[in-house]
Amino acid sequence: MRSDGFVTACRRCTAAIVARLAWSSILLARQVTMSRRGDSRPTAIGVRIPTQGSGDELSLVLDRVRAVERSDLSSAWVSDHLVIPGPTRDQFPFSGLGMSPPRAGEMWLDAITVLSALAANTTRLRLGIAALVAGLRPVPIAARQVRTVHVLAGDRIEVGLAAGWLMEEFTALGEDPTDRYRRLDCWRDEARRAWEDSSHAVPPLLVAGNGRASRDRAAAWGDGWLPQQHLSTVDVAWLAACIDELDQSWSTCGRAGDPRVVLRLSGTTDAESLQGLVLATLRAGVDEVVVDAGWNGATIDPGVLALPSARCTT
Repeated sequence: MRSDGFVTACRRCTAAIVARLAWSSILLARQVTMSRRGDSRPTAIGVRIPTQGSGDELSLVLDRVRAVERSDLSSAWVSDHLVIPGPTRDQFPFSGLGMSPPRAGEMWLDAITVLSALAANTTRLRLGIAALVAGLRPVPIAARQVRTVHVLAGDRIEVGLAAGWLMEEFTALGEDPTDRYRRLDCWRDEARRAWEDSSHAVPPLLVAGNGRASRDRAAAWGDGWLPQQHLSTVDVAWLAACIDELDQSWSTCGRAGDPRVVLRLSGTTDAESLQGLVLATLRAGVDEVVVDAGWNGATIDPGVLALPSARCTT
């Protein structure tokens, strides 16, 4: 049986190879990237704060967001599940990307409630959900909960929206999983209705998912797109092509400006490989990359802390 150390070393080696390949593939795949992003700009890096697990792990949530606030990182993000009722591997849509599904029975904190606590413990960070499962909550209620946190946070909230994939989670909560795409589309009107009597701007709504349907929704009514990749399998050429497609669809829909693209990049690796992969995705047209912080208690991995000092230049 192979040891955990051997597996970790293989994963790091794979990530390093992917990082080197990414630099060459992106130059071939997207020659016009810098015209979209500008000649040079600081990297925008967010980190994920885990909100699931044991009591010891969950007790670190606020200490961790304070650590992010003290750093040069741009944002802090949480994930969303309400209940994991049973085995998930067969349904998990990201297994092919090297990710592991959530564990059955694991405790999850409510994402919107956690955002309010993060907002109360920070002053400058943007705070986001990657991604809120639209069909797990009545849309009018969830939209107004997000509005409340957004106003109290000083307009610092950003919301990724997903249809959801775990059918048993819907049924365990008494919701119809076949209705999840309709509920996702309801956010188009309901979120704006929740803000129509407010002087505060609607928070950016990013449609989450790797498929064409997600990009079509992002172009039609979202403020941007939130794909997900893993460090060991990230496909920068695919990402660049999808962003080109999104830009074209955005223009075809008569939308002004550019769609915002936030990439959720999961996994950990060594600092050099991580920086290479992050900069390659930024060159592909991504506006912000949300990475795993490599948490050691409430301490962020030094390689992650160094990412904001990198520059996306030709």
